[in-house]
Amino acid sequence: MSGPPAVTGAACRVPANSPVPRTGPLGPHHLYSCPRWLHVLTVGGRPPGGYATAGGRGLLPVHRGLPTRNRRYATATLFRDVPGGAPPGEFCYAGAMSAYQAEVPTRPGGGGDDIAALLDEAEAWSGGADRLVVPYLTHRVASALPARWADRLVPEDVEAWSPPGVGTVAELLAALPRKQRQNAQRNQRHFDRSGLTAAVEPLGACLGEFAVLAEAASRKHGQHDESSALRRHLGAIADTFGADAVVFTARDPAGPLAGAVLGVRHDDDLFMRMSGFDEERTSGSAAYFNLMYYLPLDGTPDRPPRAVHYGAGSLAPKLHHGARLSPLWTLLPAAVAPAQRAAVYRHRLAALPAEVPEGVRRSFTDLLDAGHAGSGAG
Repeated sequence: MSGPPAVTGAACRVPANSPVPRTGPLGPHHLYSCPRWLHVLTVGGRPPGGYATAGGRGLLPVHRGLPTRNRRYATATLFRDVPGGAPPGEFCYAGAMSAYQAEVPTRPGGGGDDIAALLDEAEAWSGGADRLVVPYLTHRVASALPARWADRLVPEDVEAWSPPGVGTVAELLAALPRKQRQNAQRNQRHFDRSGLTAAVEPLGACLGEFAVLAEAASRKHGQHDESSALRRHLGAIADTFGADAVVFTARDPAGPLAGAVLGVRHDDDLFMRMSGFDEERTSGSAAYFNLMYYLPLDGTPDRPPRAVHYGAGSLAPKLHHGARLSPLWTLLPAAVAPAQRAAVYRHRLAALPAEVPEGVRRSFTDLLDAGHAGSGAG
């Protein structure tokens, strides 16, 4: 599980001129549903079509059609395994549609009833129950949904967090099994001998250098964002989050950036966003592991993270560093019939990567067995 989510405070308020609605205090939720992140997406060119607020009970963006070309949000992905394919017509999507994680922030103390009220408003805005999709809901939100909504949930993915109770590299090494601990120590030695220097820098101070590496990584992985769009996105993060947007860097003796990983703080948690490396200059240095898994724990002793979020995908290196996994769900439209959802449920549970521990698999099935998901499954 992901541990206790952060609670927003003054640090999460959007700029005065932001198009994001100004809400009162919000209860537990993570970075990618917070008002500041919604502001980043909006000024970066991805404003939602509207917001559900349910009369001040929370904040949930809603989009008419897909706001991104990311394949993991594509209709073919979200409706995979549905017998007969996706229902005809256009859909609306709730949530930030960013970073493969979505929550439904409510007022402090708000529970399933407030979440349902926000989803009801989003559904009405979308044109009815047959049109609304909510991808990558966290297990915390999925577990709080009333049955009439939870019946439409299907497994989507898993997300990774740092091991529980680990706040330093020494604690991480102590928590790892012997072989994994030895591999981590070997990674540290490789970096120490590489001649590279690690540091933590504000995003605003190295944005141009980092953008060059991030753009190259984006092209390598087949992502379609234009260079100008990526730089605009990074600039919005730097402007909106200020000192909470940090880059874990590796520089060679001459000073140029050889590798970097962007992290964004949300209250006491640290969310790792994107990375870029000059493969020639970082070859053999294990720079990725040092900047992704070790430096975030020890690099900010004045403000150590309560937990580090590593996101979805690429599970092997995350689990090798002791990551804990938590389920992610997608709420399908009512146009997908119960028998179809049951088939999706079975296929997706069977298709979970082999690395997913049995306890996480049980988290999916327990929610189903409790009657909170997969109506008609058997």
